Amino acid sequence: MFKNKFLGFAILVSILLTFIMVVMQIPSVKSELKDVPVAIVNEDDGKQGNKIVGNLMDSKNKALDWHIVKSDKDLKKAMDKQQYYAAIVIPKNFSSSLGKLVDPTSKEVANVTVVTNEAKNAQLATTLGSTLSTIVTKIGGGISAGILTNMAKANISVPAVTALKLNNPITVKTTVRHSTKGLTSANSSFFQPVWIASMVISLLLFYAGNTKEFKSMKHKFSFKSSFIISAIALAILTGFATATYATWILGFNFTHFMTIAAFLSFTSFAFIMLFSGVLTWIGFPGVIVFVLLLFFSIPLLAMAQPLVPQFYQDWVLPWLPMRFLYDGGRSILYYGASFWNSSTVGLTYVLIIGGILFFAEGFSPKHRKVEREINEKIKVMEAK
Repeated sequence: MFKNKFLGFAILVSILLTFIMVVMQIPSVKSELKDVPVAIVNEDDGKQGNKIVGNLMDSKNKALDWHIVKSDKDLKKAMDKQQYYAAIVIPKNFSSSLGKLVDPTSKEVANVTVVTNEAKNAQLATTLGSTLSTIVTKIGGGISAGILTNMAKANISVPAVTALKLNNPITVKTTVRHSTKGLTSANSSFFQPVWIASMVISLLLFYAGNTKEFKSMKHKFSFKSSFIISAIALAILTGFATATYATWILGFNFTHFMTIAAFLSFTSFAFIMLFSGVLTWIGFPGVIVFVLLLFFSIPLLAMAQPLVPQFYQDWVLPWLPMRFLYDGGRSILYYGASFWNSSTVGLTYVLIIGGILFFAEGFSPKHRKVEREINEKIKVMEAK
C-alpha cells in the first residue's frame, strides 16, 4: 500500500486542496469596510444644512467617503450610474423646521431622508441605511443640546411639549432606489450555470476536434469555422435555458426576459471561445485553471467592492472574465440597461482574445508537425 503511487497523489491532493481552499477565503476574512462612496445632498436654504455637511465632510470616519451632490435629481442620475451606495438628503426647509421646534403650537417636523442604492449591493445598502440613520440621530442630539443650552442661557423655560420634540428633533425617512425585491439573488443564480455549462461545452467540442486528423490548414480552418457555428448555437441554448429555468424553477419574474437571455447567450459564447482558445494550446489542464478561477471568484463577486482588500481590487477583479457576467446581469436586472452595455463591451474583448488563441493555434509549430506527419502517412498509404 505504501509503495502505491496513488498514496503519493493523495498526499499531494491533501496539501494542495487545503491550501487552495484556505487561500480562497482571504478576501472575505481580510475584508474591511473602507472608503464606501456615499453622497450628501443639501437643499436647505438655511445654516443648519451647511453645518451638517461641514461636520460630515470633516469627519475622520474612514469607512465612508462623502461626496457632495447638488440636488436630489443629480443624486438619482448618479445612483442610476451605480456611483453611490447610499446618501443623506437634507430638504429645503430643514433649518426653518428646526427653528419652529421651540414653538409649542407648531406641528412642523424636521425631516432628513436616507437613500440606499439596494441594487449596488443589497447587504451593504441595508447596513449603510442603519449607519446613516444613526449618524443623523446623533446629529439631531447635538442640535437639540445646542438649542436647550441657548434657551437655558436666556433663562427661557422649556415647555413639556417642546422638550418632547427636542428629544428627537430630526425624523429620519428611509427610501430605496433600484430595489432588488423579488430578484435579490437572481443575478447570482446565472453565474455558475453559464460558466460551468460553457466550460463543459468547450471541453466536449475540443475533444470532438481532437479526434480528427486534418490533412491541411484549409481542412483545419474549415473545421474551426463549423466549431464556431456550433458554439454559437450551443451558447444561445445555454443562455435561454438558464433564463428559462430561473423563471420556471426559481420563480424569478424578469421584466426584460429577452434582454437578459440574449446577454447570457452572448456571455456563454464569449466564455466558450475563451475556454476553447486556452484548451487548444494546453489541453485538459486548462479546465483545472478555469475550475480554480470559479472557486476563487465566487466570494469576490458576491462582496461589495469597498469590502474587497485593495490587492484584489487592483490586481484580481479587473482580470476576472466572469465579472462582466455579474456586472452586466446586475445592470440589466436592476438598472434597466440594454443588451449592449459596458459589460457587453468587456465580454467582446474576452471573445476576441479567445478567438485569437483559438485560430492562432493552427499556426503553431506543434500543429505544423502534426500536419506533416499526417501528410506523410497519407503518401505512404497512397504508395501502397
